Amino acid sequence: MKKIILCFCFLLISFFAFAETDSIVRTDLGFSTGIPVYSHRDDTVTFEESRAIIGTFADISFKLGQPLRFLFGADVMSDFMWGGTDYNYHLDYAGWAGIKFYPGFGGLNFSISYALGSRTDFVSVTDKKLNFYDYNGSSIPYFKEESDTYVESTAWGNGFRISFDYDFLYGNDNSFAPALGGYYRCMPRGNDNWDNIFAVYISFGF
Repeated sequence: MKKIILCFCFLLISFFAFAETDSIVRTDLGFSTGIPVYSHRDDTVTFEESRAIIGTFADISFKLGQPLRFLFGADVMSDFMWGGTDYNYHLDYAGWAGIKFYPGFGGLNFSISYALGSRTDFVSVTDKKLNFYDYNGSSIPYFKEESDTYVESTAWGNGFRISFDYDFLYGNDNSFAPALGGYYRCMPRGNDNWDNIFAVYISFGF
């Protein structure tokens, strides 16, 4: 296991060591966290004990000119809520394509993309009384006679993704530097419901 980890680290360092600052084709890998806001909350169980929100994304971009790049990629945001034996996990995933623009302030850049994605919920309820939410966000009591476990996915929706970051690798001679930024992704889920994903991230290009 240690040899596998060392080999992986060696390959990762090799990618960064030979990275070009403004190459024609570039790949970025990022890790994120944030706040997903769900518009459809009447069937969302909430647990006070524990919550973790983690995500990742990858994209590949092609140089169109000095300030412009065409990019496409995919991201996943995982929202884990649990308490005791009960849990409510949300797995949000989307693919996207768009344009990245560097306005001339160093590595500062913005992008806007078309996004296509869905969300899958993994729910297990064993308590007889839990807090559910109605469409207005007000807490209502919900009684269950027996345990309930299910997996359910939303409809695929067409949305958009807006991001900004500062790319410390852009326009300098370094072979390795991160980018720090954030994105907002708006996704329709069907029946006039929308999810709004607000995230911050760190990414690395090679």
